Amino acid sequence: MTCGRRKSGFTEPRALVALGVAVAAPAAFVLVEAGAAHPMVPLEMFRDRTVVNPVIGLPMMIASMVALTALPATAGHEPEGE
Repeated sequence: MTCGRRKSGFTEPRALVALGVAVAAPAAFVLVEAGAAHPMVPLEMFRDRTVVNPVIGLPMMIASMVALTALPATAGHEPEGE
């Protein structure tokens, strides 16, 4: 995928910063919630399998859809018609 004359990819600084934020933000949230006297989200809720399965499954489904649509473009394969 190109943006102007520049190629963009997963090793671009913007993508790496976004990945770092995507990993650090939930970890920071869990640490803050674990130490809070009155947490917004009680962490005991995640012991229930009916809550954990969708919480893990939805991001996995979104990641697979992104992989099917975005990765071929970043690998140099352009969609038909372009």
